[in-house]
Amino acid sequence: MDKVGHAGSRTETYRLNDSFNKGSVIICKPHRPNGQASEIVPADFAIGLEDKLKAHRLELLSTVGEIEEYELIGSETPQRREHIQELYNQARDHYSKTLGRIRALESLISHC
Repeated sequence: MDKVGHAGSRTETYRLNDSFNKGSVIICKPHRPNGQASEIVPADFAIGLEDKLKAHRLELLSTVGEIEEYELIGSETPQRREHIQELYNQARDHYSKTLGRIRALESLISHC
C-alpha cells in the first residue's frame, strides 16, 4: 500500500500498489442480505409486545375508574376539592402517559 495525500493533511489516504496479491483475497456473498434483519421479528418479541399492550390497557381502564371516582367525590365534598384536584390531575397525567404507551405498542405491533 502506498500513502497518498498532501503533506500536513488531517486525513490519510492509501492506495493499493502493484505488489498487492489479488489472489489472496476471497470474495463471497454477505452472511445476511441487507434489509433481511429488519424483516425477521422473533415470535417472543411480538408476544412480549402483546402482553405489555394488555397490561397497559388494563392500567388505562383502572385509571379511568380512578378519575371518575375523584370527580364524584369532588362533587360530593367541595371542602376537600383542592386536595382531590391534585390527585385528579396526577391521575389524568398517568392516563395520558399510559395512552401514549398503548399507541406506541400498537404502532410497533402493526409493523411487526
